[in-house]
Amino acid sequence: MGSFFWLTPPEREAFTEALRVYLPRCRWFASKSKSITKVDVEEEFCLDHPSAAFSILLVRVYYDDGLHELYSLPLEKTSSTEVGNEERLYFDEHSSFSYREATARAELGQLLFELIVKGREVQGGKGKMQGYGSPFLLSLDRNALSRLQGQFLAADQSNSAYILGQAFFLKLYRKLEPGENPETEILSFLTERSSFIHVPAYRGKIEARIEGLPYTLGLLSSYVPSQENGWKKAQEAFSRFIREARLQQNDETSASGFSAMVGGAYFGPDASLIGERTAGLHLALSRAQGIPSFEPQPLEKEDLYFLYEESIDIMKEKWTNAPSNPWFNAWLSQQNLSFGSLTERVRKRLEEKISALEEGCVHKIRIHGDYHLGQLLWTGSDYLVIDFEGEPNRAMARRKIKWPGLRDVAGMLRSFHYVAYSFAEGKEREDFFLKRLAELWYSEVSKNFLDAYRRITRGSILLPTEEKNFRLLLDFFLLEKAVYEVGYELGSRPSWVGIPLSALLELIR
Repeated sequence: MGSFFWLTPPEREAFTEALRVYLPRCRWFASKSKSITKVDVEEEFCLDHPSAAFSILLVRVYYDDGLHELYSLPLEKTSSTEVGNEERLYFDEHSSFSYREATARAELGQLLFELIVKGREVQGGKGKMQGYGSPFLLSLDRNALSRLQGQFLAADQSNSAYILGQAFFLKLYRKLEPGENPETEILSFLTERSSFIHVPAYRGKIEARIEGLPYTLGLLSSYVPSQENGWKKAQEAFSRFIREARLQQNDETSASGFSAMVGGAYFGPDASLIGERTAGLHLALSRAQGIPSFEPQPLEKEDLYFLYEESIDIMKEKWTNAPSNPWFNAWLSQQNLSFGSLTERVRKRLEEKISALEEGCVHKIRIHGDYHLGQLLWTGSDYLVIDFEGEPNRAMARRKIKWPGLRDVAGMLRSFHYVAYSFAEGKEREDFFLKRLAELWYSEVSKNFLDAYRRITRGSILLPTEEKNFRLLLDFFLLEKAVYEVGYELGSRPSWVGIPLSALLELIR
């Protein structure tokens, strides 16, 4: 037990009330829009006996809709007088100790790292927390590892992260669910059971077990220095392409000439390389034999109907404020569509794709699940794939469902589309030349990506043998992804809703 449970019952009540106010201000807290009714501290793991200065709280948050979530909260107990009111969670008048979130403390990252390196087990009130090092990590000199300096990464993330000695990357998961996190599962498989090297290597994990249920609290992987992520690199390439094309706007440069520019220096080669790396990732995951949670299975139409029903639910629940969105209505007016006719045509197209698809034409595998340009790191010479947690808004079990690799492919194609068309938003929205350049860039980059992916995966269980089935399945996943994006933009960036809507129009024509 740690410092929280040393408090008296009234003090604990005051502490949890302070948490109820504090949590919605945190970047990593997922449910900011919900109303919190109660906060309970279910467990505490002390990291530094006997001082008990640092611990990990497991905090259960209850909402007025009857649902609840579990979060990890690093806690520091300190007698320092330098703790400001803004960062102080609670002040114990009897002991003169202040309590604050410890996430940004480098010492916390080093304590968690030590937990993994030494395989330490920490007992709590109901369960235990333990670190597990990979065979590679355990083969290293522990004394040398203990001297590595920790550094907190102050990035705007839904989890928290630390770098240890420019050699290791430690991720602390904040929102927790029972079961092993998909990221630790997939990274450990790729590192220890495959030859695919274009991911950070798995080096260990932190797991808690409470009342018989496992929870993944942390992941340790190799640290990979990078210049930027794929999204920023693509944006820069598109911006350079626009500037160069503007210079040639009055010349006689044809559409094929602009396409050649993209293919030569404005992200075309990058798209080909991303296609190759995506293919390599999927081939590695498709070769998992004897592991039930990874072993490939033939795709059934019933699997797609699951996504079909999900898309229908999104249109019913997430598109409800569409009629009051001025950008949505302007787009409908331009296309001479009503809200009802749009949703009906989307529903019909999804159903048509499933009906026309040949049963069992491709296999489903474990995939990335949230695949886009932001999940790629550019090292200066190659791309690495990161963040295998899956879609953060989906339950853990849903993120582990097997799908054809083409679902990841569709996600990347949608990301290319966003690069081009988000650039054209705002005051330049009516710029016809810019729109034409966006179409050309997106078309050329997508072609390079798909050509490379299909070249490497041809003849494997990842691709349908018939072109008709390939196109039907890819279009289905593109359509399903765009439906989700419309719902997301309506709730988060209403002025961007035209980007996924324009993709929907192309797919339902």
